[in-house]
Order: sequence, then structure tokens, then C-alpha cells
Amino acid sequence: MTYDKHSMSAKQFVMISVSSPYKILKSDKHLSSGQNIAIWLVLYLLTFPLMLTANALLLSLFSTVTSNPYLGLGLVSSIFSMLFYILYIPFFILNSYIIYKFSDKAKPFEKIFSDNSSMLIFPFLLYSVGAMMTAYIIGILSLIGLLIMWGAIITYIVRSVSQLKHCQEAAGTQPDTQIYAVISIALMLAPSIIVLILSPETLTIYYKPVIDVFFGGI
Repeated sequence: MTYDKHSMSAKQFVMISVSSPYKILKSDKHLSSGQNIAIWLVLYLLTFPLMLTANALLLSLFSTVTSNPYLGLGLVSSIFSMLFYILYIPFFILNSYIIYKFSDKAKPFEKIFSDNSSMLIFPFLLYSVGAMMTAYIIGILSLIGLLIMWGAIITYIVRSVSQLKHCQEAAGTQPDTQIYAVISIALMLAPSIIVLILSPETLTIYYKPVIDVFFGGI
């Protein structure tokens, strides 16, 4: 199957990005930056009501079997997650630009931006599921939610490193993957650090169920 930026629909791009983003990476085709921004806007607007609906259903289910005082955070977490995602936008764009610079501009920025967008779609969906679980589900499930969130971040970092390797190999240069890996980790931690500085109480409340797992509510 060939991927032509004029024939590939947004639906195809999203589906392939979820199932096999490296196919898009290894092809010469890509969507325009405007199309990618439109895709992310739709994903963002769809994820929010889906998280609210899922949280409402889970809240109703778990409230009948437990009196966990943090169950109500499930609904609040959807709003917090959406606001939190906004902080990632400049770092995602910066990450694409860094790959562009590290690869000696071997490929157009629009192609690199589109490829990195493809690499992010599945981790974004995975992170949303983890954030929903971590917010209020009691016991070991809240820890699993946190692990899913970190798994999503790690997946994106690994994919970004792979993208850099692919671009640099195409340019015939030696990949600076160690330096870039450190940079990408810093980029992914930056939003959490910003939230911690601006509102430590918010971050503490958001991770309170996970803190309870480790420290027994201390």
C-alpha cells in the first residue's frame, strides 16, 4: 500500500498511526501540518466527552461497592487531563523541531512533524486511559493506571528516538540518540514540572490515590 498525502484520508492516517506508525515513517508521504492540527483538534474534542462518559459510568459502578472518598475525582480528572494536554503542545512542536535539527534537515519539517504526530496518537490514547484509571479507581488498579501513563510516555520517547534514527540514517549521519533521549525525556517531564510549580496542590490531589497505594494515606 502506498501513502500519498493527497489520497490518504485523515481516517486512514489515524488508523495506521495506531496500528503501525512506522509504515508512515518509512514512506515518503505525509499529511500537511494543517491536516495534522485538524486531526488533533478532533481527537481532543472527542476524547474529552468520552472520558467524561467513561468516568461517569465507572463512578456510578464503583460508588455502589465502595465508599472511597476519591471516587469523585474521576470526573474532575477529565477536565484536568484536557488542560494538562494543552501544556504538551509546545513541547510536542519543539520535539519535532529538535528531530528536524538533529537529522540535519534530511527531510522537510512538515514530513517530520507529520511523522511525529503519527508516533504520538496511540500514546495519547493510552495516556488518556491511564489518567482516567489513576484518578479515582482504588487499590492496585490506580497503580496500573499510573504505569499505563508512564508506559505511554516511554512509548512516545522510544518512537521519537526511532524516528530520529530513521531520519539520520537517511541522511547518512551518525545518530545522536543518547543526547536526544535525554532531551526528549526532559520535554515529556516539563509539563508536570510546570504544574508542580504553579499548583502543587492540584498535582498532589490528582495522584492522591497512587500515593495511598505506596504510603497508606500518609
